Amino acid sequence: MGRSTAIILLIAFVCLAVVAAVSFTLLGSRIVGELPPSSTASTPALTTLPLPETASAAASGPAASWQPHPTSSLLLKELAYRHFTIGYDEQARNPAWVVYRLDGGIAHHGHEHRPAVFATEFRTAAQVSHHDYSGSGFDRGHMCPAYAMFSRFGEDGMQETFVMSNVIPQYHDLNAGEWEHLESAISGRDGHGDGWAGSAGPLWIINGPVYQSRPAARQLRNRTWVPSSCFSVVLRWRSGHWDALAVEMPNREQVAGPWSRYLTTIGTIERETRLDLLAGCPAQEQERLEREHASMEEWR
Repeated sequence: MGRSTAIILLIAFVCLAVVAAVSFTLLGSRIVGELPPSSTASTPALTTLPLPETASAAASGPAASWQPHPTSSLLLKELAYRHFTIGYDEQARNPAWVVYRLDGGIAHHGHEHRPAVFATEFRTAAQVSHHDYSGSGFDRGHMCPAYAMFSRFGEDGMQETFVMSNVIPQYHDLNAGEWEHLESAISGRDGHGDGWAGSAGPLWIINGPVYQSRPAARQLRNRTWVPSSCFSVVLRWRSGHWDALAVEMPNREQVAGPWSRYLTTIGTIERETRLDLLAGCPAQEQERLEREHASMEEWR
């Protein structure tokens, strides 16, 4: 074999290796986001959540489903799990949003056995590890809650939430305080009722971070962005129409309660995150939900 032939074969091998590595990274995920104005291709929806039959009948056509989607040039990678879906922001090394559905009462009781270490999500380019948060002063704050998944789907459902693509840096006082209290209102707690999921389900919940700037002013040593606040949007079908509750809590060392003091509107969250959280909803319904400020009396 001549030297030139060997070089050509070596180059071909390297190219094949690069293609294989990229294919592996994208396996089971897809890149989505807003296309440049010059493009005529249609942008794929990030996720579609099935509506209850009564809601589907009342809404107009197959577009009547919740599809969080960027409203800017922000690119997200969709990561699908069995009981939740993530729109992952590679630049921030965090989920931009996490959406899950919860319905019915608590089916699994007792103490869940939580893993000691969060798994790395190798479908992301960031591949944030458990130890990237060690010594940072921040909790690994679940966006799809571990207890909500355990209470409805058991140990397997809970274990799946312990992946680094499902967490953001949260101060402990928020993570173990008012954020957890909101999660309990949604899912209930063993011995303390079934939450809104039991009394008013099915529910669709969208959680995620808010940044005051891009890039974020504060970052972990591995360049994971620390959000300035965290949002949660809860949607339910009730009496023939949709209701929504939107909350944005500050991510700081001390967060005063109750969490209801942080009620806001979906429209406010969308402007701050550059996300269209209800992209699949009929326009008239979407506009109403985005501007409404929920009353706690409606959700007790």
